[in-house]
Parts: sequence; C-alpha cells; structure tokens
Amino acid sequence: MTTAYCAVCDWSRETGSETTRSDLNRAMIDHHVETGHTPIETDEVILDENQIGDGGIDVAGQ
Repeated sequence: MTTAYCAVCDWSRETGSETTRSDLNRAMIDHHVETGHTPIETDEVILDENQIGDGGIDVAGQ
C-alpha cells in the first residue's frame, strides 16, 4: 500500500481496493495545485513473519 500525506495540513490519501496508484498521483497533484503544499509519498513495507528478527532484513540500516 502506498500512502501520501501532507506535513503542512491533515490531508492524506492511500492506495487500496478502490484506489489505484494513478488515482493517488492525481490526488497529490490536485492537492499541490490547490494548496501549494507538497505531499510526501511513502510505501508500506509488509514483512513476512520469517523475515522479522532473523537477520534477513536490516531495518536499522546497519
């Protein structure tokens, strides 16, 4: 799932069953045009139970 939010106001949108990446991109553009705020986009990382704490993924960046 990808989420976009605004650090200036409480605006946010996310992709889901009814919302595509194109819908999210359009919403981000519209928010910027309407407010001048720049939305921040983040991708949610979904970890498998086997990946958490087994050394397979370095979540600390070390």
